[in-house]
This record gives sequence, C-alpha cells and structure tokens, in this order.
Amino acid sequence: MPAAWRVHVLREGLREAGIDAEVVERDLMALEGAQRQAVLDVMIGQDLDPPMVLVDDAVVCAGEIDVAAVVAAAKAAAG
Repeated sequence: MPAAWRVHVLREGLREAGIDAEVVERDLMALEGAQRQAVLDVMIGQDLDPPMVLVDDAVVCAGEIDVAAVVAAAKAAAG
C-alpha cells in the first residue's frame, strides 16, 4: 500500500472516531530520540519491518496498519 494511501486511511479512521490528529509519514532516518529508538527496538527485537505507526513515542502497530489499534492508542493518549 503506498504511503499516501496509508496516511489517508489512518487520517480517516481517526476522523471517524472523532479524533483530530496529525498523521505524517516519516522515514526511519527522519525520526529522532525516543521515536527512533522505539522503532529500532521493534525492528530488531521483534524482527518486524515497516510500516509502523507511532502514537507519541510508542509503536502501536508494525508490519501492517491496524487502524483500530491506532484509534485506541490515540484515545488513550488524549486522556
């Protein structure tokens, strides 16, 4: 699935759940700090490849896009 489509699917899933969130596609090399470390930990520790979705600094799905998991994590992060 092309990156632009993945971003669209996530944005729509969040919108349908009433969550106004920024959805941005990033390359691993563009990540910094805790986000980069979280992705590397999953890639190395669980032997998973992108795509991965982070909510704040936590990987909430890897290897595939799980809209329900992203929505649940975004709701939890919102408080």
